[in-house]
Amino acid sequence: DFNNINLKKYIVPLLVTFFIVDGNILVLNIDKIILGFFSKNIEDVAYYGVSLKIINLVMIFSLSLIGGATPRLALYVKENKKEEYEKIFNFVFSCNCLLIYPIVVGIFILSKNILYIFGGEKYIVAEWILRLATIHLLFISLSNILINQILFLNKKEKVVAYNLSIVLIINFLLKYILIKFDIVNSKIILIGTIFVDVILFIKKKT
Repeated sequence: DFNNINLKKYIVPLLVTFFIVDGNILVLNIDKIILGFFSKNIEDVAYYGVSLKIINLVMIFSLSLIGGATPRLALYVKENKKEEYEKIFNFVFSCNCLLIYPIVVGIFILSKNILYIFGGEKYIVAEWILRLATIHLLFISLSNILINQILFLNKKEKVVAYNLSIVLIINFLLKYILIKFDIVNSKIILIGTIFVDVILFIKKKT
């Protein structure tokens, strides 16, 4: 019987959740749009796209690990089992670090070889774009843990949404400055995104 369900109770949390999910996606899409419209080198856009595809493949494994443990952590939070929660969280955090850190180092060192496998010889010149993208991957993976396994489970969605709003504004202003001074390319864009990642990570921790 759905007549007794209070939909108003769930509307705000759902809207906040959608904003958080879409907000993280929006940051990356803004970069793609800016590169597409304002980069003087069309090939630069292709290099950026291939680098992100490689990073997204790694993120699938990280998100699977985080998502698999979230229901159990949610149960422990609900039952106020702090010790069990911390035990599982520390295990997942350690596993995520063991997965992400070696991959980040490996991609950073073998960037030329990886780009050759994914795109061929013409993409080897994008090695530093891929290396910068791996730093972005590092911050995103840590942020996903903070959001999904700490803030969400402890009903801090509004805090995340507020912090994300601030970061989106900073990201927009930063990219506007880059456009204004006509210094748009993949490396500069990724450096700007990493700067935004650092701010977002710090804001989520606080």
